[in-house]
Amino acid sequence: MNNLVKSLGNKQIPIGVKVLAIIYYMFSVLLLGSAVYYFIFGSMFLGGGILGMLIMSLGYFVAALAIGAGVLNFFIGRGLWNGKNWARIFVLVISWLAVIASFFSLFSGNFTSLIILIIYGVIIWYMQFRKEVKDYFTKS
Repeated sequence: MNNLVKSLGNKQIPIGVKVLAIIYYMFSVLLLGSAVYYFIFGSMFLGGGILGMLIMSLGYFVAALAIGAGVLNFFIGRGLWNGKNWARIFVLVISWLAVIASFFSLFSGNFTSLIILIIYGVIIWYMQFRKEVKDYFTKS
């Protein structure tokens, strides 16, 4: 813990940033684990023939995308934890895109998107407008 505090110039990591970083780490593990699981066990459940090969190829493509997303989530979590402003900006961009998509989804009748809208709205408020969060990311 002392090395972490020294490496951050004696800055305290805001608790919400810690939570977001841990969430990104957890999604990274989930995505990477799912991709590895599919690469190992996914082809066991398919039949032969051309259709089976097409489905398996599509599954491998999706698994490769999951690996890419898992690696990206790991680096975003690491950037948040280390106070990198690029990670904060990335989270804000993704959050704004999710708010816009949830807004349109809400008007098309999907009322469960209201929950997503609220969650990402809170993330935007926290990451963009809280002074201690902005100070944490601008001084690293």
